[in-house]
Amino acid sequence: MEKLVWHELGRQWNTSKQQFLSDERPLGWQPDVVSEAQQAEASGSSCSIIRPEGRLSINDKVGIINAAQHEVIEFGLRLRTFSNYFLTRSAYEFKNHIVAQLNTGVHFKLYLLDPDCNEARLYFNDRARVLPEEREGQEQARASVERLSQIKEELVAANSPGDFQVFFYRHIPVAHFLIIDGESLSGQMVYAPYLYGIRRADCPVSVISKQTHRQIFRTHYQSFLALSKDATPVF
Repeated sequence: MEKLVWHELGRQWNTSKQQFLSDERPLGWQPDVVSEAQQAEASGSSCSIIRPEGRLSINDKVGIINAAQHEVIEFGLRLRTFSNYFLTRSAYEFKNHIVAQLNTGVHFKLYLLDPDCNEARLYFNDRARVLPEEREGQEQARASVERLSQIKEELVAANSPGDFQVFFYRHIPVAHFLIIDGESLSGQMVYAPYLYGIRRADCPVSVISKQTHRQIFRTHYQSFLALSKDATPVF
């Protein structure tokens, strides 16, 4: 992933700062788009799944978010991981990166399931048949809304040029999406299906580049648009 971001966006990973830097470009740098054929040859497969073991690490997630130039979209169930990272991990690990992106004008849009809609009740009750802890899903979702409201207040006080918006959707959840600059040619997406009977953290994760997997990206992006088109702003 670090090599892909360097070749296509000219941003180099800085381990000490835990972010991609654009000021590392040498004089005369030009983007070098990695073709789908080259990527397949390098990996031995055209499959975009890079984390079959499940959820990305916090460092991997931060690295992808830091590559955004315009917009970060996170579409999930309760977004507990995002809010927990922001509020309970060290600012150096996660929060500072979100604030830095907002300060450059990158907009954040977060979508979570409305905890009081019928779809939420049906989804969590059905999941609880095989994963008993899912019975608390709606209450946990309400708690996530409170945490996100706290985050929103903190970010508004900073008066950053980037927006931080939270939305409710009302559909049966099917997947988690993390979309970086989805409308641009350099768009990226992290996609994880919600497999029945499998903890969401253990569901396989695909990282999809718009340039190298254009049709796959387009199909998944259309699904996101359908799920989010009637979403309502929370704050």
